[in-house]
Amino acid sequence: MGRKSKPRTPLHDIEINMDYFLRHQQPGENGCIEWNAGMHRQGYGMMSAWRLSDDRKIMTTTHRVAARIGFDRAIDSSEMVIHTCSNMRCCNPDHLEIGDRYDMHRIMNKNKRYRPRGKNIYPTT
Repeated sequence: MGRKSKPRTPLHDIEINMDYFLRHQQPGENGCIEWNAGMHRQGYGMMSAWRLSDDRKIMTTTHRVAARIGFDRAIDSSEMVIHTCSNMRCCNPDHLEIGDRYDMHRIMNKNKRYRPRGKNIYPTT
């Protein structure tokens, strides 16, 4: 007499509740699609998923889920999903890019968000 399990949608290496994922998105500024449910303390959207390799429940960021959907492939743990719009809540695949930490620093520097060791290197004049 357990609870009925929620329907899962496979996304390459994980499964998610797609209804939950789509229900908690709303249009934002500059074409962003913002996550409006659970958040990480750094501002990223968070949701649960099931890892297919061992069928364990995990927590993942919503922009990584959006990248799996938008790029139609699994995202390796060594790959970074980078927001080109600098909006950590954004789940729009058009605003995401897959790369490494050098790509992330290049985009952050272009968007004036790069702060080595917490220092603001951009003048506020």
